[in-house]
Amino acid sequence: MRKILDFITGDKRVFEKIYAKLYGKQDYSCQIKDMKTGLLKKYLCLSIIMFVVFSTFVIYESRPKTSRINVYNEQEISITRPRSGEGALRIPLRLEASSEENEKVTKSVVLIVRPEEGEGESAAEIEELSGQSGGSNINIEEEIKRLVHAINQSND
Repeated sequence: MRKILDFITGDKRVFEKIYAKLYGKQDYSCQIKDMKTGLLKKYLCLSIIMFVVFSTFVIYESRPKTSRINVYNEQEISITRPRSGEGALRIPLRLEASSEENEKVTKSVVLIVRPEEGEGESAAEIEELSGQSGGSNINIEEEIKRLVHAINQSND
């Protein structure tokens, strides 16, 4: 045990040589013991602090996370709006739409759901990332804009 303590706090003989050089030949065992005890206390406090920080991190990461997106069946999706003061919720989606004339549009979009902060402000919007389309897709894109506008206005 003494070797472990000397390894952690330093060898007593080395400290005796340093004290003898600085202050002359005397018995410095009490001062060395006090210094080594102080070091052990500091190391113990540091270890406790590190344990508390690590434990807090583990507990925080292991707690159940609530999802803001709930899928009830393949067609019903519920998104919980962020609270006022929280950042916007960004949801990457792959959007596939087709019209009655078999026009098809596939787009990668990000649905941005902002906190509800006041009237007149848009609460959700779609940011287009990339897209593939076939034929004249103006009607489909207008329908997508109408759908996003309905999402913006909805508090459900």
